[in-house]
This record gives sequence, C-alpha cells and structure tokens, in this order.
Amino acid sequence: MFVKRFPNREALEAARSVEGLFDYCTAKDPGAPIEKLFWDPIRNGTLTAHYQALVTAIQERGQKAGKVPHIVFTTYHNPLPGPSESIDCLDLGDLSRDEIDYLITLEQTLGQTIQDGVGHLDGVTVADLFDVMDGHKFCTDDPWTYGLSILLLDTESQAPFHPTPAGQEAIAALLEAAIPSSLEVQ
Repeated sequence: MFVKRFPNREALEAARSVEGLFDYCTAKDPGAPIEKLFWDPIRNGTLTAHYQALVTAIQERGQKAGKVPHIVFTTYHNPLPGPSESIDCLDLGDLSRDEIDYLITLEQTLGQTIQDGVGHLDGVTVADLFDVMDGHKFCTDDPWTYGLSILLLDTESQAPFHPTPAGQEAIAALLEAAIPSSLEVQ
C-alpha cells in the first residue's frame, strides 16, 4: 500500500509537505480499527487474559516435559522520535507529529499491559525494550530500525520497523541483562 501511494521519493516528499493531509490515527480520532482491535481488548481484559493463558500453557507443557521454563516477554522497541525530536525524514513516511505521538502512546500502553498482565507471575520476566533505540531512532544520523524509506530501495522488503543489526545487538544486550543470573546458560 505504501509503495502504491508513494512510488518514488518525490511523491512521498510532496505528500509530507501538506500539513495534516493524512492525519487519520491520532488521540483525537483514533479510528474504529484502533478502538476495536487495540483499546477494546485492553479495556475488557482480553489481551491480558491471552498473555496469562500463554504463560500457563508454556509452564504446563514444560512441567509435562520435566523442565519448568523461565519465560521472558518483551515490550516493543520504540523507533519513533519523541515530541522534541525531528520527524524530518523519509523513514516515517507520511506520518504527522500527532500520529507519531499517538503511536508512542499506544506502544507505551501495550508495554504496560504486558508488564501488568504477566510481570508479577512466577517464572516470568518482562524485558522492557521501549527505550533501547534512544539516540538511534528514526530521523537520527544512525537509526537502529529500518524505516519506510527502505521500500524506496526494495518494494518487497519485509524490513520496515524491524531492527538493523546494530539494533538487534542492543536488544540482545538488554535481554541478556534481563535474564536472571541463576538462569544463564553455561
């Protein structure tokens, strides 16, 4: 869809120059899909129940195998520039400041839902990846997440919003630090 709307750099830059033209998912107007697929499952507890059921299923399967696993959940890394950071780059496509700020709020809410839902359970650790890209978000000199601009080079790329090798290394270091020392592989 992105490549169809913006087949080249010029089309994307032209669209980004029209302030507010594409605002469609903001705190003021999240839209029906966000309400139904994001907020409703969080508000009614369905998402938390699914996370807890997953923990139970993993632990039961481990017990049957004679190995009780320690489960590590992660929140999501945030590649989006904060309110005081520049959004002047192609990696953000046509997202406006209001949309970016709202997406950050959604990501924080999801992270807190994971933490609240399973972080207190025995045998579970939640590794918070939200800030792992600080200093390396979109629109910096060295972003650690592929942005939408990768589609201008390869329209079939599956990389947008996935960490670069440097981002993966930063996440791995954070995960290693989050695993209780009693569980480290020898």
